[in-house]
Parts: sequence; C-alpha cells; structure tokens
Amino acid sequence: MNDAIIYCLKNGYIDRATLMVNMPSTQDAINKIISNSLQDKIGLHINLTEGRPLTTKIVNTEFCEDGLMTDYAHNNPHHNTTTYISWGCPECGDINWTMYAISLSSTSNHVHSYTKTVTKKATCSSTGIDTYVCACGHSYNVTTPKTEHTAVWVYSTRPSVYNTGLKHMECSVCHKTISTPSLVAKSTADVNGDGKVNSADALLILRYSIGFNELISSQTAFLNADVNGDGKINSADALIVLRISIGALSI
Repeated sequence: MNDAIIYCLKNGYIDRATLMVNMPSTQDAINKIISNSLQDKIGLHINLTEGRPLTTKIVNTEFCEDGLMTDYAHNNPHHNTTTYISWGCPECGDINWTMYAISLSSTSNHVHSYTKTVTKKATCSSTGIDTYVCACGHSYNVTTPKTEHTAVWVYSTRPSVYNTGLKHMECSVCHKTISTPSLVAKSTADVNGDGKVNSADALLILRYSIGFNELISSQTAFLNADVNGDGKINSADALIVLRISIGALSI
C-alpha cells in the first residue's frame, strides 16, 4: 500500500495523502516519504478506531480490545445508538470526552420513499445527475450515463440535376461528425416516382411550395424536387422540371 501511494504521488495521480501514525507500516511510510521528498504532500490522518493507541491510558479503556482500538459504538450492544469522539493529552493520557449521538441502529418504522428530480439532463457530450429526495430529508444523487449521438445526414453540397452532392452523418445535438463523406446522386426531377419527368412533377412542386407538404414527404422525393440544389422547393424548381419535360434542358 505504501509503495502504491508513493507511486501515485510521484506520478501525479493524487496530490495529497495522510499518514496513520499508529499502524504497523508507519515507519516504512515515513522512510519512503523522506527519501522521495514528499513531506509537503503528507498530512496526519485522524484515527479513532484502528491500530494501536499511542497512549497507555487509552489502552485500558473499553474502547480497546487486546491492546488495539476498536469501533466501540458498533461493537458494543449496550451503546448501539451512540458513537464517541474524544480529545486527549498525548503526554499524560488524560481524556476529555465529547459525545455525539449518531443513530447506528433505529427502531423507527420509517421507510424511505424517494422522488426523483432530473438535476442535470444527460447529453451525448456530458453525464447527467438525478437527485432522489425523501420527505424525511434524506437524499442522494445518481450519475446518469451519456446519451447516444442523434445521427442525421448533413449535406455539405446538395445535389441538383446538374451535379452530384456530398453528405456526411453528424450528431444533431453536439454536431460531432460520425461518418465519412459520401456522394449523393444527382436529382432526377422525377418527384412522383413514376419514371417520367413531366408537368405532374412540376405540379407537385408548386403545390408543395404553397403548403401542401405531405405531397413530398420522403428525403428522396425532396432531393428530386429540389432540382437546382438550393435546399428549397419552389417555382424555380418547377420551371426547371417543365424545361426538362419539353426537352429544353437535358439531364
């Protein structure tokens, strides 16, 4: 354990540690601290329940068993609702007790009933926090994992009847690119998918442009209707379709 802590301090995994001065490997820890010049990173660990006490008077109290300190409040059935913290003189061993009543076992029939509140909503770029609160006041937090990316196609170059396009997939929330670019075929101008380009396609485009959006509902139909590749469907596209239908424009 000492070697692991020294390694973590030297390599920046932790920047502070505390020393338990009454444990079997204390001297080994002190030697390693000094030899590695880590004195400024070490504090003293307050220890009330583990190891061998440093004063003989404490050894003779009910807080020790076989010469070692014990967790008296947990182990003594007559004091199972109280734990003790003490301050004493290291020279004479005189103890001045200060007692805190901390419930370790309860006879209450209260059962926690928690209400969850989303304190911080998780996204694809950061974790979230859910807070659970009981009517008695007890509460705790749970870290929720990041969500998956919401992938959508983004056109860096929109296709038209004249040119192919270029698209990639990215997250609509954090905008991280999650696919390599791929080519998009030219617009066919065949909006209704009947294999022909004629006035029927131009009529669909004009009706869409005045609010009948359900007539062009798929991405493929939208790309074929947006014949000039400007991202809009309007009369300019209908005019190009009509020109194609009468042979004035070749695609």
